[in-house]
Amino acid sequence: MSYPSLEQYNYVMQHPETALVDSELKKGKIATTGLGLPLALCGGFALTYTITSGGKKYAVRCFHKQSNNLEKRYRAISSRLDALHSSYFVKFEFQPEGVTVDRQKFPVVKMAWASGITLGEFMGVNYHNKSFLQELNKSLLSLATYLEKESIAHGDIQPGNVMVAKEGQSVQLIDYDGMFVDDLKSLGGTEWGLRNFQHPGRTGITWDFQLDRFSFIVLNLAIRVLEVYPDLWDKTQSDENGILFRAQDFADPCNSDIFQRLVGDTQFKDDARNFASICKSSFDKIPTSEDFLAKRNIPQVAITISSTGSLTRTAYLSAYPVIDATNYELCLQRVGDRVEIIGQIVGIKQGLTRYRTPYVFLNFDHWVGNISKIIIWSEALATFPKKPDESWIGKWISVVGLMEPPYQTTRYSHVSITIAQANQLHEITEKEAQFRLFGSEITESKSLTRAENREILESLRRVSPSTSLPVSIQPPSVTPKIVPAKSQPSKPTPVNPSSSVQVRPTFLQSAPTTSNQTILRSMKTHQPVSGVQQVQLQSQQSKSKPVTKKQGRQKKVASRSWLVSISKIGIIMGVASIIVTGLFFLSYPKLLQSSPNSAVVPTNKPILTATSSKSTQSAPDILATKSSSCIPWTEVNEDFEGDIKCIYGLVDSKRSFTNNGDFSYTLIRFSYDPNSFYLTSHNRPLYVSIGDCVSAESVVSYDANGVPFMEISKITKDKYSCSK
Repeated sequence: MSYPSLEQYNYVMQHPETALVDSELKKGKIATTGLGLPLALCGGFALTYTITSGGKKYAVRCFHKQSNNLEKRYRAISSRLDALHSSYFVKFEFQPEGVTVDRQKFPVVKMAWASGITLGEFMGVNYHNKSFLQELNKSLLSLATYLEKESIAHGDIQPGNVMVAKEGQSVQLIDYDGMFVDDLKSLGGTEWGLRNFQHPGRTGITWDFQLDRFSFIVLNLAIRVLEVYPDLWDKTQSDENGILFRAQDFADPCNSDIFQRLVGDTQFKDDARNFASICKSSFDKIPTSEDFLAKRNIPQVAITISSTGSLTRTAYLSAYPVIDATNYELCLQRVGDRVEIIGQIVGIKQGLTRYRTPYVFLNFDHWVGNISKIIIWSEALATFPKKPDESWIGKWISVVGLMEPPYQTTRYSHVSITIAQANQLHEITEKEAQFRLFGSEITESKSLTRAENREILESLRRVSPSTSLPVSIQPPSVTPKIVPAKSQPSKPTPVNPSSSVQVRPTFLQSAPTTSNQTILRSMKTHQPVSGVQQVQLQSQQSKSKPVTKKQGRQKKVASRSWLVSISKIGIIMGVASIIVTGLFFLSYPKLLQSSPNSAVVPTNKPILTATSSKSTQSAPDILATKSSSCIPWTEVNEDFEGDIKCIYGLVDSKRSFTNNGDFSYTLIRFSYDPNSFYLTSHNRPLYVSIGDCVSAESVVSYDANGVPFMEISKITKDKYSCSK
């Protein structure tokens, strides 16, 4: 079975009353982001949504990745846990046809909400509270003993899957996708767990009730160390993805800073050496937590760890794929996945949402164009000791989170990670950024090809080159904070690693580029070019002066005449250069109208918000040159609801969505404003381009946000003459 994507789930979960089958969940309210969009949490094979209904809270897990024998596994797990009646587990129900996406039914797991907060959140606020940590360690030791006694294993013991309550005295497990019970022994495992809490020797073959031993030992030792040295929490950049230890520490204890610290400590030197021996031994030699504490059944492995001396780091073993923040293409490929993104902050955007709550955007590049960014809503801002501001510009950071679908307009496309806690974000040095990006064994890279020339040309239809836009005409209220070129730190360059380590660069390395690509990229990156290309760019830039809106409209008309005349010398200038130049001048006045950071509404789909009022259309007037019953899209109003109408207008943006390569639906907008009239088609793709004058006839409807739209199956181009 092919499961829906994150984007598709987010779309249908805006309307749980129609998307979900369960009668209780249909009546519930779904947790949302700062924009009113469904809040999805990523874990394993599923996306988790929070729904409150009738005073009860549920976690609804929607699967977006393949897992073999999913229903069989959950039935076996449910049967075993029902027989135990243990408070360590929460009640859940596997629903084979729990959610409808594109007229197809998919399974969900309805899980009762566990009490308390995650172990990661608990540690983040209590790592310095010795009594709470002691109670927590007792609870975890009792849980480990119970699982061993019942011959079951969770399979992914880590801070995100353990809920803590009553100041550490109560713990519960959640997310049972990879759980082992005897009835599933023949099926084998489905996941390896979070790497920073798993033995280096764990593989897909490993599948028995001893799966959790190593994870419990990691937590036990880390918590005991923090009881004595709470300052190590910050020094090791601990968070929900790793507490004191990381995967590279397990793989190479001899070159581990934390192992070196502990070996030199009188209280923990024996525990550190025993734990290092466990890391270097085979998976089946891992003792129980009780044996580890009693120093029994410790595998005998020859290992030498010095308490002093220099360390040699040979590789960065991240728990998630490592992505260069400036590599938009790779970020786009990882939408729906949990990743570690690394980059330098170039711009800061602070503002208020439609609900008047604060937010912060951390941009990894100039907002005009294809970029990645970090979103921090008000709830997450409250967890920061100090709100991010302009002083953050130029800093290198590492962020772990779910890569979210892009928001695209005619001028830019942004993919993002929304963080929920301050400890998801860590400041790192440029040197550390180099090491992680170039030294990670799961860093991804991709080279551009000549075939992408067409994609670059198409992108300039949507993105106006920033090189031709004087700073003086940027809207002052939304001008992003940019590091001056002369003082901006350079991006990482390849280092000279040890000969034993294979370097896999992450930064985009282009194949030989055509002259068109050179011109287009230089326009987008402020980089000069030479020869004839430099002359072409200068001739374009010389025309870019601050203008009024009236002058902008006149300039657009003039630019069309100029485009016709310049086409006559196409043999000299080249067809591609003519297209680029013409499109630039056509889009130039439009760029002056608005800024993407001026309105925090990043969605191309209907948004479920707290209000159903209709916003004022802010698009230019469209004049029809022929008399007919067709009307401009700007004239659509609530009086037309339920009526069949012919609507026409100029296409501002168009997106087609797919599900595993198959067509899902097309979305067409006539304005940047997401609360304006739009067209959708779920029956077939609609082949139109930005700037086309199109018309369509169907029933006018209103979505949950009170925004008018039409569901259509066909569209006509150039039947009417549209002009701004």
